[in-house]
Amino acid sequence: MSLAAIVVFNSLEILGLSVLTVAIVTAWVSPTVKRTPTWYTFILAGILSSVVQLLLLRQQVGPPPNRTVCFVQGTLIYPMTALNALICAALIFQVYFLLKLTRRSRSLSQVHIFWINAIPIIISLAVLVYALIVGARDQTQIQRDNSGIRCHIVPPKVSDATAGVSVAAGIFILVTESIVVYNMFRNREVYREVLDRSKISPNFLIRICVFNIVVLIVMVCAVWSPKGLNESGRFDLGNISQAVLPAAEGLIFGTQKDILTAWKFWRRKESVSRQANNV
Repeated sequence: MSLAAIVVFNSLEILGLSVLTVAIVTAWVSPTVKRTPTWYTFILAGILSSVVQLLLLRQQVGPPPNRTVCFVQGTLIYPMTALNALICAALIFQVYFLLKLTRRSRSLSQVHIFWINAIPIIISLAVLVYALIVGARDQTQIQRDNSGIRCHIVPPKVSDATAGVSVAAGIFILVTESIVVYNMFRNREVYREVLDRSKISPNFLIRICVFNIVVLIVMVCAVWSPKGLNESGRFDLGNISQAVLPAAEGLIFGTQKDILTAWKFWRRKESVSRQANNV
């Protein structure tokens, strides 16, 4: 892969990592920003994924990378890919389930929230164990790929298993999101009231739908790539498209109004000044 493409990949990952970190720290420390456990898991998965993708930074061209770093990255990229796909599915499912329960004048219990978060993590841990077993059997099979961007396990077993999990999650996202959007357009008045009672803002719902569309596009790009682009490792559409995910996640969910408002410290100073003048 060309050096320019590697720079683009790294820049997108660093952008996503930076914005997501700012977003999760702001939500954690600011009393005005309220988020669900699933949102935190979702953002944290994006952060961890970017960290893993950047482990080979400054070792993507030239001599073979450090063996330990390559092994760690080569085994972690698969569970991170699965976790991000599954937690996206969990997030849209939570919205769907919450809207359904709210229509029946019920609410999500702590048990519901626990399992919505736990299932993606459990499946991803299973993928991690599988990757560790395959990688530990023959560490020479973990190598830097032709693009130079990251290390991977050469035999396609783990990659195929991860792709299966991701595709299943993608289908689930597509079906669930379609049901949510269809029901909302069919029963606008009813769902307007349901959204108010469930405390889900239409803006947040739109952001989820837009991001899931990005996820589905990235999945298509990861599976299908024009031969002319991938020839001789000059350009890896799958890797570049995956680097778009954390950047898109950060820009879509890290720029919500309450998060941006929490950083407008000059507004708070103006408010304090006005109160002092009134006194």
